[in-house]
Amino acid sequence: MAITWTIDNEGRADLGQSGILQAVVGTFGASDYVVGGYPIYAKDVGMSSIRGIIPSGFSSFGAGNPGGYVWEAQSPSTPGPANTYPWYLRALEQSAATGPLVEPSASTSFAGGTIRLLINGY
Repeated sequence: MAITWTIDNEGRADLGQSGILQAVVGTFGASDYVVGGYPIYAKDVGMSSIRGIIPSGFSSFGAGNPGGYVWEAQSPSTPGPANTYPWYLRALEQSAATGPLVEPSASTSFAGGTIRLLINGY
């Protein structure tokens, strides 16, 4: 599970005393998708706490799979410290073989691709 987060310093907006909107870019490792999604900890994206995540773009240039995926962010199922209970970035795909949207198999490769997220938090 190797996703590397890069904070876009030009993509940061302060929204008042306790709010930040931060753009980050994730770069995928080879054959590393984990069923349940990639964990996203606040500390890994330059924040203390995450309130919401919006997947805003996936680039499949050079990726082992085409860009026909829907990405969703799931909030922690257990409330608690931001660096104990992560958010998860899940991929979903649909094809004639899968029918409805389903999660891809473990070790699906998104290598060479990137994903851009907008994260609200502080």
